[in-house]
Amino acid sequence: MKYIKNSWLIITLTLFTLGTTTSVAIEAVSFVGADVEWTNLRAKNDWNKVLPSTYYGGNFYVGRRFLENLGLEFGYTFTGTQTKTHTFPAGDTFFGSPVGGTTVKYQVGFNGWHLDLLGYLPIGNCSDVMASVGFGSLKPRLKNATSNLKLDGLHKGVMRVGIGIQYMATDFVGVRVFIRSIRTSTLRIASYNPNVPIKAFHDAYSVALGFFFNF
Repeated sequence: MKYIKNSWLIITLTLFTLGTTTSVAIEAVSFVGADVEWTNLRAKNDWNKVLPSTYYGGNFYVGRRFLENLGLEFGYTFTGTQTKTHTFPAGDTFFGSPVGGTTVKYQVGFNGWHLDLLGYLPIGNCSDVMASVGFGSLKPRLKNATSNLKLDGLHKGVMRVGIGIQYMATDFVGVRVFIRSIRTSTLRIASYNPNVPIKAFHDAYSVALGFFFNF
């Protein structure tokens, strides 16, 4: 897993360096857009038994490409609430407590903001390979719907790296695809039992597809 994460970082920073070292002044362009996003985010230890691993959501963002190879983006990130119902097999435990035969239902979602530095590497007149390095804040929304126990966490800082490609369909309308690695292992949920860890998640990977408008 560390190798995969480090490879992502190397690829992203390499593309970013290629872009910024050849940056030239152009007429600055602002943009606004929206993505739909699929996220794989597995839970740690026994949390993996009861929490979903797939989330569907999106991003709304605004930004500015102020050099041919450099830009900045600020946005809002969210997922819909995903539900997982799990029945523990006979003799099973949950963080040391016997729970065999019981059924639980958990509802989980995330929301927050991000600020990404973007590197562009033009490939032809209408397309760019893109790389992003950024920082964001995410808040986990977690609820044990069986007992109506809310375990929402606080907003926590997360690092984000990604690689993507964009295509300008017209002078003002474009589409883009991004693949990202997000350091969600820093997130914490609310504590309700000293035997239950509050760091419940591994790092996440996402694929986003969307459109944007230049102005």
